[in-house]
Amino acid sequence: MAKNGGDMGDGFIPGLTKLIGRDQALDDLRQKLAGGERLIELLGWGGIGKTRLAQELYRDLLRRKTYQDTAFVSLEKYIRFVKSAASAGPPADLAPRILGDVAAALMDSHQPAARDFDSLISLLSARLRHRRALLVIDNAEPVADDVACVLETLLGQDDASGLQVVVTSRENLEIWGESIVSVQPLTCPAEDAGPADGLTDAMNLFLDRATKAAGRPVIEINAWADLVALVRYSQGSPLILNLLAAQLGLGATAVDLLAKIEERGLLWLGFSSGARGIREHHRRLDITMSGSWDLCGEEEQLLWARLSVFSESFGLAAVQEVCSDEKLPRNKVEHLLGNLKLRSIVDPDASGRFTQHAALQEYGLKMLGDVLGEDLSVFRDRHRDWVAKLASDGAREWFSPQEKPWLDALNVDAPNVDAAIDWCIERREVEQGLTIATNAHRVRMPYHHAKEPLVARWFDGLLAIKSEVPTLTRVGALSSIAFMRTVLGDPTALEHLREIKQIAAMFPEARDFPPALAAEGTYQALVMLDPAGMDMLRAAADGFATMGPDFAGDEQMARLMLGMSAGLIGPAHLADLTADECLAHAERAGAPWAITWAQWLYMLPKRTKRLDVGGKVISAQLALGDRWAPGWTAEVKWWELAKHDPEAAARLSGASSAWQEEHHVAIPGLPSFGQHRDAKIDLITSQIGRNGYDKLELEGRGLGKDGIIKLMYIPSPAPPVTLNAHQLRIVSMVAAGWQNRDIAIELNVSAATVSRQLTDVYNKLHLDGDRTKLAAWYKRHGAAGAKR
Repeated sequence: MAKNGGDMGDGFIPGLTKLIGRDQALDDLRQKLAGGERLIELLGWGGIGKTRLAQELYRDLLRRKTYQDTAFVSLEKYIRFVKSAASAGPPADLAPRILGDVAAALMDSHQPAARDFDSLISLLSARLRHRRALLVIDNAEPVADDVACVLETLLGQDDASGLQVVVTSRENLEIWGESIVSVQPLTCPAEDAGPADGLTDAMNLFLDRATKAAGRPVIEINAWADLVALVRYSQGSPLILNLLAAQLGLGATAVDLLAKIEERGLLWLGFSSGARGIREHHRRLDITMSGSWDLCGEEEQLLWARLSVFSESFGLAAVQEVCSDEKLPRNKVEHLLGNLKLRSIVDPDASGRFTQHAALQEYGLKMLGDVLGEDLSVFRDRHRDWVAKLASDGAREWFSPQEKPWLDALNVDAPNVDAAIDWCIERREVEQGLTIATNAHRVRMPYHHAKEPLVARWFDGLLAIKSEVPTLTRVGALSSIAFMRTVLGDPTALEHLREIKQIAAMFPEARDFPPALAAEGTYQALVMLDPAGMDMLRAAADGFATMGPDFAGDEQMARLMLGMSAGLIGPAHLADLTADECLAHAERAGAPWAITWAQWLYMLPKRTKRLDVGGKVISAQLALGDRWAPGWTAEVKWWELAKHDPEAAARLSGASSAWQEEHHVAIPGLPSFGQHRDAKIDLITSQIGRNGYDKLELEGRGLGKDGIIKLMYIPSPAPPVTLNAHQLRIVSMVAAGWQNRDIAIELNVSAATVSRQLTDVYNKLHLDGDRTKLAAWYKRHGAAGAKR
């Protein structure tokens, strides 16, 4: 076996620091090599951990003595060479030099620089004949074309059939047949993670390095939440985690670092000047980013810089809309975005969107003005306009068969809406910002995806900027946030409603404005238990209908609130009527999420007859990915179960409460719900005792989705169906074989009256107009079915 050829770089001393979070990746690489893969490329942006993974793989295979020849070749020295040569003329052919480095490392001997490419290939082929060999090439990106030339030639030699190569690179070599392994970020803790569930791979690496650097456990001298926030800034980059840890070693606290990052970003991060064994391009984050910048052509750099206006992720159509102009034609954007992917500047996800690490985005933003001389505000404006159109189109089109795609589209682009609204606040473009926020709310995304706190922040930030001239735009925004806070059980909704009234006193157009009527009516009915609120909701629904098809979704929401109010506080006939209207409206639109909410109305307690559809409704809601409605559906279902199955009701009440708390809902804060909840808890405790209820309620809080669904399908007892004497006589005649016309003559009424009465009977008995089934029902129940 040849000795360890080449320099493994990065101050790599085996065992000095732990490899954390890469066990599965190492195992996958070993399996690929064992399975015969001849060329594996570890691809990813600078700082993602490609080199360390390759080093550990190389070290592991050396220890296992898997190969007769091994070599690790770092091409870091070519980074500076390529930079200095770039200004001297056409690029030099570096393939012979790189091949010489490979030959020297594999053969463990110096190879004269004078050897030409072909003679080196022959020499290596002779060496590799009938031998298994592993070659690891690190940092291929500055000379990617030359490395590709070397590997295509070397791997194509018959005598080198036992050679396997692993390459690390920021740029795809694009060799046909290579196996691409995208090196992934380490898993970061959730924002609200505690020590019990926050020790993810990224956190473990950070704590290990920071403790070594600081000389004592950093968790003892920093708040856990601050450490979580620091780790989340890294987005799982091992380099950034190491840089953050090094700062703690220099005496900074987590609070200090967070404040500095908030003010200055990430690019200033670096190791101290005395840090030994760290490669130059890893000493400072901005140097690492510059290495990726240098890989790109001018148009690619321009696109990278303009992408900095997006937040978190973006799609191709959005990039074309925001970033293209005469300098960057629209028809070139897709190709250039593909090139940025090949250079690990952007990452595609499974949905076809692209993401970019915050450090890459920050570097692009810096270069946009400092180097390219572009005006950031131009592209922030274009980004805002694109967001405005997205929200406007969604508000107009969501109530349709495309409802779910629109809910998801506004959710996935919520960070971009957030950025656009922040820009509106910064520029004090309040009307435009309020329009964006209101339209995003009209799509109902914050409920389906439980984004209420984010959307509330949009409204609060914009409404804090007072307007001297009242506008319907402001009234619409106040109506949206008042509605949201009402249904969340937040009493501050009243403050927004008061401001609407103040504006209406000066601005008559606001008095009968349908959004304001909907917000006020919802509050009056669900919070104040005032039936007048239902009149406002009816007026709001009618008002939206007159505004045209663009407001059909708003009309549906007013109908839904009317049905909810009537179903909770009565009267029964209105609860029946509005549930039917709401469901019919949703079904005509073909809007699947709206249909589940309309079906939910049939479960409410003040209806003439509640339908046992809880299992069906919650299953549909969960299938749609609804994070909000299942809590409401489970709530109403356990009310149904309270009398005849108190144990199941207690468990389901706990599951409902846990779901509501997780998704920012406070149903008990709404008196219309609270009075029913309190009464049902009293009913349950009268049967199983307070301790029994508390125990089962706590047990229910731990139920998963399957457990909740199982409880939802427990049948509710059907109330006895009763017919009045007139209806019962008609049914008796149907059972005797009479036709409607003969019944009408006998009873001295019109045939239409008989038909209406039978329709009501069929609906009560759920017999779908089947006279045979109706006759069978009469034979079973007879006079017992009469109303007493």
